[in-house]
Amino acid sequence: MNVVPFVSAVDRIPPSNLEAEMALLGSILVDKEMMATVSEIVQPSDFYASLHETIYLALYALYERGEPLDKVALAEELKNRGMLDKIGGLAYLGSLMDTVPTAASAEYYARIVREKSTLRGLIHAGTQVTQLGYESEDDVPAAIDRAEQVVYEVGNRSDHNAFAAVPSLLLGVFQSLERRHEQKGDRTGVTSGFRDIDDYTAGWQPGNLVILAARPAMGKTSLALNMAVAAAKDEKRPIAVFSLEMTKQELVERLLSSEAKLDASKLRRGAIADRDWEKIGHAMGVLHELPIYLDDAGAVTVTEIRSRLRRLKSAHGLACVFIDYLQLVRPATLGKVVNRNEELSEICRTLKATAKDLEIPVIALAQLNRAVETRADKRPLLSDLRDCLAGDALVTNAETGERVQMREIVETQRRFDVWAVDEQLRLVRRPIVDSWKVGEQPVYRVTTKSGRVIRCTAGHRFLTVSGWSELRDLTAGRSIAVPRTYVAPSTTSEISISPRRALLLGWLIGDGHLGGSAAVTVATREDADCVAALGASEFGL
Repeated sequence: MNVVPFVSAVDRIPPSNLEAEMALLGSILVDKEMMATVSEIVQPSDFYASLHETIYLALYALYERGEPLDKVALAEELKNRGMLDKIGGLAYLGSLMDTVPTAASAEYYARIVREKSTLRGLIHAGTQVTQLGYESEDDVPAAIDRAEQVVYEVGNRSDHNAFAAVPSLLLGVFQSLERRHEQKGDRTGVTSGFRDIDDYTAGWQPGNLVILAARPAMGKTSLALNMAVAAAKDEKRPIAVFSLEMTKQELVERLLSSEAKLDASKLRRGAIADRDWEKIGHAMGVLHELPIYLDDAGAVTVTEIRSRLRRLKSAHGLACVFIDYLQLVRPATLGKVVNRNEELSEICRTLKATAKDLEIPVIALAQLNRAVETRADKRPLLSDLRDCLAGDALVTNAETGERVQMREIVETQRRFDVWAVDEQLRLVRRPIVDSWKVGEQPVYRVTTKSGRVIRCTAGHRFLTVSGWSELRDLTAGRSIAVPRTYVAPSTTSEISISPRRALLLGWLIGDGHLGGSAAVTVATREDADCVAALGASEFGL
């Protein structure tokens, strides 16, 4: 029986190649021109031996100042830093130069050093992922997203520090200006397919989040698909399209109808003339060559979008992404008690961070409410992206018990305490801080098994066993939370009732009638006449 001893990660030496590190440093000392090439491949932290990292830092400092990169200048720089003796003195610097006869293989050595550093980074990432698995039981989606990000950064590390001094950035900016000047003002980013937009934006720029907003049924999806096709034709790099409303098949049909210049409704009905088949065949040939990737996942969170984009970029590359549309994206804090405005803000922040992280433009479609139509200039505002309640929705005044329509709150800008729920789902009093009119939206009637009825928009959220869910995500049979009891209003105001109405109410209560149609039994003709008169004067009966 053969026994193979297990060697723990603690007992193993991290991946490294000290000979390659020495050869790389020696190549730079032999030929200073290699520093420009090497510095684009390795960073000081890529060296496993701390003394090699120290030497490389000194060499890079000399290079930035335009000073000679030889043994004498390097020794003086290390001496000024108080590090010459710690790295082995002039003797060790001489040994570095003796390791290589020429600098011809400097780039090869640099890539070996970089690869070993990447492997060490992967080991460190594995440790971080393991730690996330133990510490993130309450937020699994966030843990998965963070784990993917950690591993992604190993192979796609950024060469930028958290802080960068302006002098170190000037050269790159100047070179970028030179390239733009040579292009004679042409766009520098991903094309939109529309010259006026490209002239205004210079193309979609990496790291930008762009919101394309309009009222419903104004052609946002068609516009985005046309832009995606134009970008794919021009960039020859993958274009991603997230559709949270339409299926992949519907999107492809739209792409076909647009490219073939045929009525999309005819394709849906199958009303295709014989002469149109040639157009469809040509359109299929064009689309077949375009690197457009479609994702029709419906209930997707913003972190899931980011994860899928990372994987797509790693596998195929990525030029830009279109998201249709913003209000259907779920927040990363799914199920937590936050208002919709905070959710939209978080979604936008995450999409912006994704654009910067992946160095791509993110174009998100969004629906505007009808408030934009009430303005003279029709200029949209950020508030036009927000969801709303139905105008006749009743809100209870926690102070008086009065039930007030949302329409009245918006029109009069009334402010009072209402009943809300806190993080522990307890009823608490909270003040109204803002209200606004957003126009018309489809309203749905929801009826519970107990007979309760509520009219609300598709974006209205209900508390379920698994957290807060929008109406559009609920199905028949799902349980929703309702208050067991309603808190009595805390008020000292007196209820005013006229003596005549009190008299009629007394007769009704006496006969056992508290609501609905009622017949009052009286003993005399005079009492009957009195009841009839009271009904006419008080209620118009």
